[in-house]
Amino acid sequence: MLFPNELVDCILENLYLDTPTLLNCALVGKAWVRPSQRGIFRAIILEFPLPAPYASDAEYSVVNDYVNTCEHFVALFDRDAKPHLASYVQSLELRRFCEPEQDALHAVTAKVIQRLTDVKKLSLFRVNWDSYTLSPLLKETLAEVFKAPSLNEVSSVQSCPFPELAYLLSHAAHLKVLNVDEGWVSGDSDSEDDDDENRLVGPLIVDTGVNPPHSILLDELRIGNSGLIYLFISWLRQDSCPFLAQNLQSLEIHWRINRDVLQYLGSNLKELSCSLSSG
Repeated sequence: MLFPNELVDCILENLYLDTPTLLNCALVGKAWVRPSQRGIFRAIILEFPLPAPYASDAEYSVVNDYVNTCEHFVALFDRDAKPHLASYVQSLELRRFCEPEQDALHAVTAKVIQRLTDVKKLSLFRVNWDSYTLSPLLKETLAEVFKAPSLNEVSSVQSCPFPELAYLLSHAAHLKVLNVDEGWVSGDSDSEDDDDENRLVGPLIVDTGVNPPHSILLDELRIGNSGLIYLFISWLRQDSCPFLAQNLQSLEIHWRINRDVLQYLGSNLKELSCSLSSG
């Protein structure tokens, strides 16, 4: 029995979290192959392999497995083979890239990322952005993802100090959803002092001139626990900031904000979750 392509697509979209079934569906018939592949390659998670100190040979095999997996992705995504597979990757997540002097593993990771052509969501979890940890090649490769016109969502936890965050986000011209949790905004402090509103405002922010001021129309913003939440808010309020904060439709802040800030950000909000200070 033949199903219309539209029905095949609808069926397989409901199986995107069931990779084994998608693999079987790809064998059913020609009409099922590409829709199944879209589900199989929809999201890629690259988690840094970290053997314990004095690891056994078996534990070091985790590193070899990671390298082999990356090389396998490269072969699949190679432009001379099946470049359409790379275009199916909509979500890219990197996890636990926080060990120094790992240039070889960073290089093979970059080879995978460089072949992705249509990433819409980038997630970073504990990706240490300093020059002692992340190789220049991998930093440059990830920076190119921020510049991609397809990118519309960024999520990150404990990955990047604020100056680098501002610089990278300034390149994301089509960003709609931003989720920043503890570590990315503050970078070097977990202070919870009431004076945080007045700290580190202005001097850290460099006007990159990448995109015109207030040209990036962010729809959703979530900022997790951070003692330096006002650093981010202050950047949004600067004339040179490329984001139009008043365009926000949804705001979630897990920290104290005063009514002045809420009034500034909340003119068009449809969803709001936050803690109000007495100010």
